[in-house]
Amino acid sequence: MISLLAFDAWSQSVVHFRIKSEIDQLGISYAMLNDRTNNIKFVANEEGGANTFLQDSTLLRISAISYEDQFYLYRSSSHQDTVDIFLKAKIYELKEFVLNPYPTVMLFKKAIADLQLEDSSSVMANLQMMESLKPFAVSPDHFHGQDILTVSFTSPISLLYNSFSKRAKSEKKLASLTQSDNRANIMKQKYNRELVKRLTGLKEGEKLEDFLEYCEPSFEFILKSSDYEVAMLIIKRYEIFLLNHSE
Repeated sequence: MISLLAFDAWSQSVVHFRIKSEIDQLGISYAMLNDRTNNIKFVANEEGGANTFLQDSTLLRISAISYEDQFYLYRSSSHQDTVDIFLKAKIYELKEFVLNPYPTVMLFKKAIADLQLEDSSSVMANLQMMESLKPFAVSPDHFHGQDILTVSFTSPISLLYNSFSKRAKSEKKLASLTQSDNRANIMKQKYNRELVKRLTGLKEGEKLEDFLEYCEPSFEFILKSSDYEVAMLIIKRYEIFLLNHSE
């Protein structure tokens, strides 16, 4: 309580929160309210109620065990003495069991990267004999219809180069696939459609898809920014988006 009183009383307002379950509308005991702007945490009482002092543009993160996190941005211009926050129940789904010869995704991607294509220097033996092979007295009659005749046009040095080159390309392809997955996971942790829906109030539909594409921050910004900075970016861009898409 001492930490709360340390703020300027003239710039703060008291807000009573009631944290409830979206399913049965009952209070959620001991939910956590995290003031991301001032780095202060509050705990709701047994009925899910909590009184807090808030400044304008304060971002709260409300969380509880077995429920999805909810964000609330306080605006002094639209102050309410009592605010009801409804949390969605978190659904835990078992992963689908798939019988796969590759126990991990990494091994599967490595197998794809190491996939060897058909040798382009192989020709069917029932093709017309090339002029350059006639001096060797090799006739197509010596082969069956499905036999493969390999004609090499490379030197020993070229063979070594090709061998190491293929390995290098496979390793590079595997690294590229892994890096792409890592980038996508990092982006999804800080910027995702659920967070955008909570901060903007947008529902599923074409307008949400347009804003997700319009607002998507760069990967570099995601790496160096906090959750609060990402949330403020979404809010500011949404205000500009509304101005440009006013009906």
